[in-house]
Order: sequence, then structure tokens, then C-alpha cells
Amino acid sequence: MTLSTTDSSVQAGSGNDAPGIIFGVDDRPPPLQWLAFSFQHLMVAFAAMIGVPLAFSSIVKLGFDDQTAVISGVLVAGGVVTMIQSLGIGPIGARLPLVNDATFKFLGPLTLAYKFGGFGAIYAAAIISGFVIAALGFVVAQIQRFFNTFIVGAFLIITGVSLMPIALNNLLAIGKPYEATTAAFVTAALPLAVMIFFSLTQNLYLRKLRTVSVLMGFVVGYVIAAGFGLINWDPVVAAPWFGLAMPYALGTPSWPGLALVATFTGVFMACLIETAGDATAVAAILGRKISAQQIRAAVFADGLSGPISSIFGGFPMTTYGQNVGLVRLSGVGSRFVVAGTGAMLIIVGAIPKFTALIASMPSTVLGAGLVMTFGMIAAEGVRRAGPYMFSARNAAVLTLGLVPAVSLRTLPQSFLARIPQELAPLLTDALVTGLLIALLAHLLLPGGTHEPAIATEQRPGGPAVQPAE
Repeated sequence: MTLSTTDSSVQAGSGNDAPGIIFGVDDRPPPLQWLAFSFQHLMVAFAAMIGVPLAFSSIVKLGFDDQTAVISGVLVAGGVVTMIQSLGIGPIGARLPLVNDATFKFLGPLTLAYKFGGFGAIYAAAIISGFVIAALGFVVAQIQRFFNTFIVGAFLIITGVSLMPIALNNLLAIGKPYEATTAAFVTAALPLAVMIFFSLTQNLYLRKLRTVSVLMGFVVGYVIAAGFGLINWDPVVAAPWFGLAMPYALGTPSWPGLALVATFTGVFMACLIETAGDATAVAAILGRKISAQQIRAAVFADGLSGPISSIFGGFPMTTYGQNVGLVRLSGVGSRFVVAGTGAMLIIVGAIPKFTALIASMPSTVLGAGLVMTFGMIAAEGVRRAGPYMFSARNAAVLTLGLVPAVSLRTLPQSFLARIPQELAPLLTDALVTGLLIALLAHLLLPGGTHEPAIATEQRPGGPAVQPAE
């Protein structure tokens, strides 16, 4: 079975009506730009892709060899699922610029499964729950009509706001040895300034660099951080040049018990909400109305990440909202660019030394990119939902979703521990809980989403058009 792509390349911007988008979903940038854009998505996704296996390894105290195998497995599996999601295989994959990444939402169930049955229990739980979620793709497609312009905007606002604490903790180097030092300030401020400058410049020549503003900030920050001595080169030197994730390298699947399957499925259900929202949001950013078939295909790929990641020794995946924000920030919405990111993830997973080099990036530099990316997600949400906010009903929907998104992390763990284990994946994560409550409010509150007070948008160089639904 082969990945399906369009038969011929098209010129940048063809068939694309969204303002600020330079390369549309089916456009293929020139090779060097293609490489740079794909690498930029890699850099944005890499923190979570590496962070999840590192956190898991620390909790269960894996040895160095097992830790290396897990990291490699996550990277390779993420690359494979990202390529399927962006290019498609038959009915699987949304054929949109969506990066599939490891998620911290699975960290609790992964740890629990390892304690009770090792990697065999993890793999089996991921396989079974993944197939369950893939089957639910037939149902989730029916909710496509509920994802209109307003709720997409609300989802984007909630996503950006709920993720911003992660960006700020990285930017300020909270808990790092260089926290509150001059080096931390400089390596956070200068990359952020570079990203903002190239994102906002009106110079005709410099505007061409807007699409790689985040990547340029990362490069500048990495060089400055190296000058300050913030990079630990020991893991880079110690890492081997080549390594390949072998199927079920750390254990063969074994029955994990019904409770663990239910827990994995519960987390997958929470991710399903995000996936439907991410797919709808990125289509909206590109000026397109997503189809029920695309939502179903996106969920198929999300669910099948369970069995696919298990084969390579990785963890279940879900679509990555940060990369949706990068589409808006860079103006590059080509699914072929994201497919290139998937290929890079596979290559990086087979080169541990390169993995160690990227993973050694100081948190301040990474935080600068995340601040810009998360901020653009929220800003895009404001742009889309703003015209609808004159309705008290819509304001209530957004407010109810923002309450957990903003404040859930401030609640004491003793309180969160009282939530039944079956509901914990849905009610203890700021992002998932915020999206879930906003969606439920949108479906249950009386009245519908009314037409916006400002019924049209004036696009540069074109006529006024109705906001996309």
C-alpha cells in the first residue's frame, strides 16, 4: 500500500483563499524552502516528542539502553504516523498539515501499565485502545456540523491559553540551574526578539524570512546559549551515530487487564476531542471547510498510532496543537511540508547523536519559540471567534471553557486525586478539560451560534467574503 499524494505540484497560494497563507495545503515549496519549513515543524514538535519518553524513563528508572530505545521508538513512530496523517493511506489520514506527537496525557497510564506489566502491558493497552478509537472515527465524523467558526475560534483560544504556562516555564528556565541568571535572560530575550522582528517586519526583502522566523530564533538562541556554556555536550559525545527502533524491542504485548485498557481508552477519548479540533482548526486557518470524511480520517490515524507506535517501541500519539499554531505563524500550510517533518523524525530516530544535539537546547530558547507559537494559536482564535462574541450565549461558552484552561493547574494535587480514576484523563488536564467543557456548553446551552455582528471580512486585495464555516 502506498501513500497517496497529488499527482503534480501547484504554484504557491493556488486554490488558497485564507489571508496570510503563502503555501496552501496542496502546494509544494521549492526544495530548500521545503527542507527549512519541515525542519521548523520538527523543532516545534521535538520538545514533547522527547519530553514524554524522558519523563517516563525518569519515573520508572529505565536504564540507558532502554531509555535510548524508547526515545528512538517514539521518534520513528511519530514520523510514520505524521506521514500517514498528512499524506493519507486510503481512508486513513486527514491529508492536512498535522503533526502527530507523543503526549504527556498518556504519562500516568503508561507509568501505571509499566508497573503492573512492563512494556508488554503498555503495548497491548495501546493496541487495543487504539483500535477502539479508530472505530469511533465513524461516530466522531457526525459531529462535524457542530465545529463552526465560533467553536473553532473558542478551541484555539482555550488551546493557546492553556499551553502558555508551559511556554513561560521554559522561557524563564524554572527549575533549571541557570534560572534567574543573566544567561537565562539573554538566551530567552534575544531569540524571542528575532522571532518577533521577522514576524512583523514590513521590509520587502526581510518579509521573505517570516516563514522561518521561529527556526531563525532557535538557531540564534542555540549559538548564544553555547557561548554562555548552557549546553551540556556530554550526552552528544556519548551518543552513538546510528541506532534503529526494532519491533517490540522491549517486550511482546501481553494482556494488561481491563482497567488499564479502559484508562488508555479514556485518554485516547480526550485526545480525540483535540484531534477533531486541531483538524478543524488547521483547515479553517487555511480557509477551507473540513469534511466529515477528513475528521474521520484524522481520528483513524490518531487511533492507529496506538498499534503503530507499539510496533516501533514508542508511545501513543495525537495531533500536536503547537504545529497548528506554527501554520498560522509561518503562513506555510502545505501537507507535504509536514510529511517532510515525518521523514525527518524517522531519520532523527535512527541517529541518536543528532537527537542528543537537538535535545540539549536550553529551555529558554525553546520557551521563546513556544511563547510565539502558543500566542499565535490564541490570536487566531480571537480573530475567528471575535465577531461572534456579541452573543451572551457564545460568551458563556468561551468563559466556561477558559475557567479550567486557566485555573486547573492551580488546584492542589490532593483535590485532583479525589477525581475517579476513570474520569481523571478528562478532568485533570487544563487543555482537554477546557475543550471538553466548551464543547459541552456549545451543544447544551440554549440558542445557537448566531451570525457575527460583523458579517464580512475584507481581505487584502479582494472582495469582502463571509467567514468560513
